[in-house]
Amino acid sequence: MSDRSAVLAVDIGGSHATCALVRGGEILAWEHIDIADARRLQPVLGGIAGSVNRLRTDAHECRGIAFSFPGIVDPITARVLSTPKDKFADSRDLDLRGWCAHEFGLRAQSRTTRGWRCWENGMPERLPVATTW
Repeated sequence: MSDRSAVLAVDIGGSHATCALVRGGEILAWEHIDIADARRLQPVLGGIAGSVNRLRTDAHECRGIAFSFPGIVDPITARVLSTPKDKFADSRDLDLRGWCAHEFGLRAQSRTTRGWRCWENGMPERLPVATTW
């Protein structure tokens, strides 16, 4: 990958999701998606896919996709173990790593809700809370 490669970032919250195209720590473009019902993630995935695909048109190369998710993600299996107040309860049954590979042909990385850390060389720095999907 060249130094022109970018990363897609998806921050999923209870009332909205934000998708962004990031290169070298700079947000190049972003979109906001309203979430009408936070009990299920599956209905939100179509909006996320549309947003990510629109943002990808601005990238010459895309290195991967990163998620920030409100819940506990197993660092080995990359499966959602629990979510607060049953938000996105169906996420425990979804294979988001497989979905990203199928939908976008990209590898994914997840983050806990502690937020993004500094970006370096197009990927979030690896901290104990990071999970590679």
